[in-house]
Amino acid sequence: MRIFITVSVFLLFSVFNLNGQNYKNNRKEAERIKASSDYYWAESTVSGLIDVADKNALEGLVINISKNYVTNAVFFAHDTDNEDQQTKRIFNTYYKTIRNNSSQLILAAEPDAVVLRYMKKNAFDEVCKVRENSIKYYITEGLKAENELRIGDALRYYYWSMMLCHSHPGGAVIMFEEPEFNRNEYVYKWLVNHVKRVLSEINFIPRKDSEKTRINLTVQYLGNVVSGLFYEYNNGEGYIRSSVNNGITQVELKDASMDSFLVRIDLENKEEAEHFDPEVFAVMEDLGRQIYFTDANKSVSLKNMRKSQEQFAYKNPEILEVKGYTESLLNDYSFKGNSYQKSMKSIEKAIRDKNYENARSCFSPEAYDMLMELAKYGDISVIGTPEYKFIEFNDEVICRSIPMQFDFKNNVGFCRDVVFRFDASTQKVTSLAFRLTDVAEFDILGKGKWDPESRLTLINFMEDYQTAYALKRYRYLNQIFSEDALIIVGHVLNEKKKTDSVYLKNQRLVKLTQMTKTQYMTKLNRIFNSTEYINIRFTETEFIQSNTGKEIYGVQVKQEYLSSSYGDIGYLFLMVDLREEMPVIHVRAWQPDKTPIDDKVNMGSFEWEQFN
Repeated sequence: MRIFITVSVFLLFSVFNLNGQNYKNNRKEAERIKASSDYYWAESTVSGLIDVADKNALEGLVINISKNYVTNAVFFAHDTDNEDQQTKRIFNTYYKTIRNNSSQLILAAEPDAVVLRYMKKNAFDEVCKVRENSIKYYITEGLKAENELRIGDALRYYYWSMMLCHSHPGGAVIMFEEPEFNRNEYVYKWLVNHVKRVLSEINFIPRKDSEKTRINLTVQYLGNVVSGLFYEYNNGEGYIRSSVNNGITQVELKDASMDSFLVRIDLENKEEAEHFDPEVFAVMEDLGRQIYFTDANKSVSLKNMRKSQEQFAYKNPEILEVKGYTESLLNDYSFKGNSYQKSMKSIEKAIRDKNYENARSCFSPEAYDMLMELAKYGDISVIGTPEYKFIEFNDEVICRSIPMQFDFKNNVGFCRDVVFRFDASTQKVTSLAFRLTDVAEFDILGKGKWDPESRLTLINFMEDYQTAYALKRYRYLNQIFSEDALIIVGHVLNEKKKTDSVYLKNQRLVKLTQMTKTQYMTKLNRIFNSTEYINIRFTETEFIQSNTGKEIYGVQVKQEYLSSSYGDIGYLFLMVDLREEMPVIHVRAWQPDKTPIDDKVNMGSFEWEQFN
C-alpha cells in the first residue's frame, strides 16, 4: 500500500511540475508574439475557467483584427447602424474561420485561467483572399448561367457574390476583369449595375389560357424564356414562393376579382444557400441584412392577357441555331398519334379533377404507381392547355409533355414539364418522368454526329435518372447500375472532424467515399425510407461519346440535390452504356462544386479495355 501511495504522489508531483514548465514556456512564447509586429493577438483572464477565458480571448482577437486591419468595406446604404457597428459585423463573419485558423496558448490555469489567442497577419490576409476568390467564383458562375438563360441561377450567384462583398473588409476595392469589354471593374459597382439591368429585362406575362384564379404566366428575359428563377407572389392573403421552368409558371389567387398582383423575384435564395454554401448562409445570418433592388418587384396586370403561342421564344443566336437542329431531329420521329391524343386528354382531365382512378386504364400497373407517387409529391395542377407532341422510336411513343405546377403545404411551389411514355404495342403509359430543361435537351439533341436514337435514348435516361430520386424508384436504380459499378459518393459534413476527408477552401468538409453497388443501394434505400422528399436539378450539362466508337457516353452535370434533411451541390459524372436494351451505369462519381477543372472526373479518367 505504501508503494502505491508513493508512486501516486510522485506522478502527481511530476504532472504539476510538467504543467508548470509548460506554462512557463507558453508565457515566454506569448511575450515573443506580443512583441512581434507579425501577429494579431488578444489575452483573457478568467477565474478558473479555461474555456471561458479562451472564448473571451477569441472575441478579443476578432475585435483587435477589426481595429488594426485596413478596411475598405461596402456598407449597407440604408443601415441605421454607423460604420463602426457595420465594421464589427463584417469581422464577426470571420469568427469561425479565425477560431479554426488561430492558435491558443494557456498561460495559467489556477487560480485564474489565462489564455492567449493569436494569428499571423498574413494568415488573415489569406483568409480574406479565399473570400475574394469566392466572390469572383460566383460572378463567373453567374455569367455562365446567364449565357445559358438560367437567369434565376445567374441572379442567385450575383447576389451571393454581393453579400460576400459586404462581408469582406476590402469589398469596395476588389476588382475583376469584366468579360464583355475586357476591362478592369470594381466588383461591387459592376454587380449592382448588372443586376439592375438583368432585373429590368425580366417580364411576367399572363396568358389567355388562364383560369379564374389559376393564372398561367410566361416569364421572359430579353425575349428568351427563363429557367431556374424563384419568386414570391401575393395571392391576396400573403406571399407564396414558386419557381419558373422553361419560361412557364402558375400562380393561384385567392380572389377571382383581382385585376393585378405583385411579384418579388427572390435574389437571396436563402434556403438554397443554407444547403449549397454554408459560408454564404453564415454571412447572411451574421450580417442580418438584405440588398434591395426595386426592379425585383413586378406588378402583373391581368387586363391584357396574351395568347401562349406569342410568348415562347428564344432570341439568343447560339441557342436558336442548336434549337433548329433539335426540332429537325424531333420532326423526323414525330407523328400525329390520334389514339394517344385521346389517352392524354383522359390523363389530363383526371389530373385536373384529381380523380386519377378515371385514367387508370391508360397506364400499366407500374406507371400508374408512378402517377400516384407523383400525386403525393405535391398538389398537382396542369398549366394552360397543353399542345401534345408525339415522337416514336424503339417501340415507344413519347408525349413531350404536360407542364404541371406542384404546390406544397409550406407555401412553396415549382413548375415542371412531365413526359409520358407509351408502349407502342399496348398503347399504355409505361413510365413518366420530369423533362430536362430546353438547354439541356439542346446540348444532347444538337450533337449531329451522334446516332439520332442514341441521343433520344440518352435524354430518356437522364430524365428517368433525375425522376427516380424524386419518386424514390429504388428498383429502377438497382437495375441500371452494373454489378461492378465504380461509385464515388460525396457528403458535406456539418462540422470538422479528424478524418481523411477533403477540406474545401470555403471551410466546408466534404467526405468522398468509394462504394460497391450493394453498399450504395443499401444507403439509398435507407435515405428513401427516412426522407420526405428529394429534388434533383441538373444544370451545366456536358456529354461526350467514348473514343472507342461504341455507344458509351460520359455525362457530366452540375447537380443540385435538395431533400427534407440534407442538400449539396456538386459535379456528377456518369459513364452510361447504351448498347443494351436498358442503359447501364458503369461509373457514378460525385465531386464538390468548386473542384478545379483539371481534377474533375471525366471520360479520360478511365481505361477502356473492358469495353473492347
